[in-house]
Amino acid sequence: MWFRCKEIILRKCKNYGSKINKSEGISYHTFPSDDFTKHKLVSIVQAERSEHDWMPTKSSTICSAHFNHEDKYTTSKGYLRLKKTAIPVIASDNDDVPKFGSPTSLDHVNISDIDSVFDTPRKATLKKRVRKLVVEKKCYRKRIIFLKFKITD
Repeated sequence: MWFRCKEIILRKCKNYGSKINKSEGISYHTFPSDDFTKHKLVSIVQAERSEHDWMPTKSSTICSAHFNHEDKYTTSKGYLRLKKTAIPVIASDNDDVPKFGSPTSLDHVNISDIDSVFDTPRKATLKKRVRKLVVEKKCYRKRIIFLKFKITD
């Protein structure tokens, strides 16, 4: 079985860092392969992140909470899919996006986007690196749990 860690790309997403599974109604969607639609989504995410040089990776995902109900459909096998015309809806204060899951031990890392306006370029770079390292650490923890489970089988 292949193990892949997902990177949720919207900073204000309340599902960021939560342990969510599809039984709770949340699914994660990668960027489309269609260049036109992908470019539209990338520009929306760049504006939300205030990083105009940001580009998605293979593991970049957007949770289904950021899409309208009309943009989603369920396949005959029960998979939640997005229509090809789906565009994410990003709430300004994220009140419209419900919080799923419980907080994790990584929530003690407090990196505020509001304070980042006053950061020096070096401090902003270091904060970005901390965010990436926190995600990597979480991926490694999941990988360890997965491998321990595989060993016991």
